[in-house]
Amino acid sequence: MSSCIAGPRHEAHQFLRHRRPPTAKAADKKQEYADRAIELLHKAIKPGYHDAAHMAKDKDLDGLRERDDFKKLLAELEAAAQSKTKEPRHG
Repeated sequence: MSSCIAGPRHEAHQFLRHRRPPTAKAADKKQEYADRAIELLHKAIKPGYHDAAHMAKDKDLDGLRERDDFKKLLAELEAAAQSKTKEPRHG
């Protein structure tokens, strides 16, 4: 995996895994970090990260699983993977 693809994905993991807001506004911060993680996952996918199977079971992404935008992102990746396996091979 190239660093340009792993970078945003890794950064998304960092927001979910290591950032624990210590203040009374923890819920707001948690939402902010989750929003940023989704943004970074989209950024990782643009240049070519498409491992939907890994994202589906990656424990670091558990904090996003109930979000509609994460479900949609994962469904889109899975659909793209399905269509790639059905494309006719040339050659």
